[in-house]
Amino acid sequence: MPRTRKSHPPSLKAKVAVEAIKAHKTAAQIAQMFGVHPTQVGGWKKQALAGLPDIFGNGREQMRLQADTEKDELYSLGGAVDLLVSDTLMPKMDGKKLASSVLAEFPATSVILVSGYADNFPIELEQKVGFVQKPVLPETLLNIVKSTMAIRQGENLANWTGAKSDG
Repeated sequence: MPRTRKSHPPSLKAKVAVEAIKAHKTAAQIAQMFGVHPTQVGGWKKQALAGLPDIFGNGREQMRLQADTEKDELYSLGGAVDLLVSDTLMPKMDGKKLASSVLAEFPATSVILVSGYADNFPIELEQKVGFVQKPVLPETLLNIVKSTMAIRQGENLANWTGAKSDG
C-alpha cells in the first residue's frame, strides 16, 4: 500500500526553518517539537536561507514587475478605459497614486475615488478625479457614474469633486 505524502502549510515550514536557523536545538529536537521528519527540518532551513537574499534584495524589483504586468493588462484593453472607480486605501498603492498613474497613460479616463474617511480626507484631488464617501447606495453610485460619464463628454467637473453620497 503506497504512503500518502503529508502536506505542511507554509507557516509551519517557516516556523521550523526559523528554529533551525537559530540553531538552539538539534534537527531531531525541532522535528519532534513540530511533528515533522528531521530531514524536512534541514531542507526547509536550506530553502529559507536560499530565499532570504530575494526577500531583501528584490522587493522593489518584484513590485516594479508586478506594476508592469498590471500596466500591460491595462494596455491589453486597447486604451478603452472609460472609468476607474477605486478605494483610496489599498495595500500597495493608494487611490490617488493609482488615479495619477492611469490618467498619465489614459488622459481621457474619468476617475471616482471612494473612501469611508471623507471627513479627514488627506489628499488634494486633481480636477478630473471625483470623490464619493462610503457607504454609498447602489442607486447613488449609478447616478454618480452617469454624471461622471456626462462630465467626460465635456461638462465641468470642478463643482462635482468632493460630493458626498446619501448612503
